[in-house]
Amino acid sequence: MLRLFFESHFFLKSTSSIFLDLDRLYFSFFTSLKAVLRGKFRRRQKTRFLK
Repeated sequence: MLRLFFESHFFLKSTSSIFLDLDRLYFSFFTSLKAVLRGKFRRRQKTRFLK
């Protein structure tokens, strides 16, 4: 019974860490995507103002 508890606890810990890593990955991906989109939008606005 105790072994089962430890195994399940370890499994939960490993899966939660995997989910945290995925969360961090998604966050960094979305922030970089936002920055890229913002940069493109700014560039478009600048070219429009120059014309």
